[in-house]
Amino acid sequence: MTDSPDDPRSSTPAYGPGPTGKVAHSADASAPRLAESPGAPEESSRAPEQQESERSTWRPAAVVAWLAGGLAVLVGAVVVWQAVPDPSTDIQSLPLEVSPSARPLSPETAALLRDIERIDGVASAGSGESTGTPGTGITVELATPLPGPVESQAVADEVLDVVQADGTFREPVTLEATMPGSGADIAVTYTVPDGEPGEYAGLGDDPVSDAVVLIGGAHPVGRVTQVDLRPDRGAVLVSEPGTLRSAADEARRLHLPAGTFRVDDGPGEWLASFQEDAAREVPPDAGLAMIEQVAGMEDVTTALYVPDSDKNSGEPYFEVIIQADPAPVADLLDTVGYADQLGYPVAYKVWGIDESGETSRVGWVSGRTSDGAIAPGGERPDDGVAGVAACTDGDVQLGLPWVDAAAGQRYLGVRATNRSDAPCVLGRRPDVSFLSADGSAPDILREPVGEAGDPVVLEPGDSADSVIQWGAGPTAGGVVLTTAVLVTLPGDDQPVRLAVTDVWGISEGIDLLHGAKARIEPWNPATDSAS
Repeated sequence: MTDSPDDPRSSTPAYGPGPTGKVAHSADASAPRLAESPGAPEESSRAPEQQESERSTWRPAAVVAWLAGGLAVLVGAVVVWQAVPDPSTDIQSLPLEVSPSARPLSPETAALLRDIERIDGVASAGSGESTGTPGTGITVELATPLPGPVESQAVADEVLDVVQADGTFREPVTLEATMPGSGADIAVTYTVPDGEPGEYAGLGDDPVSDAVVLIGGAHPVGRVTQVDLRPDRGAVLVSEPGTLRSAADEARRLHLPAGTFRVDDGPGEWLASFQEDAAREVPPDAGLAMIEQVAGMEDVTTALYVPDSDKNSGEPYFEVIIQADPAPVADLLDTVGYADQLGYPVAYKVWGIDESGETSRVGWVSGRTSDGAIAPGGERPDDGVAGVAACTDGDVQLGLPWVDAAAGQRYLGVRATNRSDAPCVLGRRPDVSFLSADGSAPDILREPVGEAGDPVVLEPGDSADSVIQWGAGPTAGGVVLTTAVLVTLPGDDQPVRLAVTDVWGISEGIDLLHGAKARIEPWNPATDSAS
């Protein structure tokens, strides 16, 4: 398993907040920098708006005036076109994502979609072909209110019959539906077989029916908010930690191929194994009980179990982040019997984040380890390096060199450049906080992403970069945008204020809003020369 940068599996905590501080050095942070992450949106182009002229009666004088005016408009349009700057340099505010251009469907796909939409119980059908994303197949929205589990499966079966009767379409087919009232939804993706109709890619005989049951059909279970079944794995989301086991019990009874169970926008998650045979196995009760208990503790913001984590050499790993002292959670994990019930060792790491910074505790759940090995990660050493002074605002120039967006995520670069004639210690990860346009400090949860290595030492002239990540926030209704990032260097007591409106592409602020989560990457050597 590879822990991705924006995945909570790779979370490690960020430093605590800092007070409003001094203004940053004047840095040339206006030059655009393309993000190095895949999937970055392409720049869009905008043309000047064309004004529609009033109709007039057909008279010779009017014709002459019309011709003269048309010539003037044409000349003016050329001048305006030359004067209009690149629209990508005047992005008003995030979001920055650009929707792919609509494309005409092939006649065969268009005919297939029409046949599907004629089925009673189908609300709509669309193809990824029309949005320039081939390979995503067809998505079919079932009509609401849903008639019931059995009837919903019958509609899905009829859709598949139509697709197979076509004889040429071999891309995935996804059936989606939303339960009226609760907002719970299902998504079941079939891989169309080349042979005879039958069981599809391990989904079972009636996956749509089973998904409808789980979100509140014939046998409502707790508060399930989403069921997502795919050929290689499935996921179930619940509204609160206390319903993880009840949802898993029902999924087991239904033989649902779902290996990931998590709290919707909450702290608890059991990730499916990436091993093919285990990817669709419902998690054991003992593991979900461990997540339920820890996720329910006060100030816990992440309780994540990864069955084959890179952080533990492909073995089970339980990571917890708490906005307080980590000792109570670690003491609990040392004494609970969940690993004994599971029958195998589970290494844990508990990160604690409070006003004093971040600390960690490591160990083994239930104290169960076969060889007495030390849990991965160990205690976090301090950020200092013997014989090298900590970086201060007098040594280091800070800036925000770029911003980017892709797939609902935002990325803001942070750069530190040593402008002194001696090396200094930058630390492992930026100590950041935020300010809104109204002068308030938004309540933003700071959590890290990626394992920080040794403290970064900046040689004279060298630069280091970090990245702040967050999910796109709603900007409608006059929300207060974030306009400044406060960065406190390890040798200073007061933070440096960096205005995000100085960043190329941002004129009003960013949608990192009150109540959001910001993930902070470690410092790493800059990939291009500092300005």
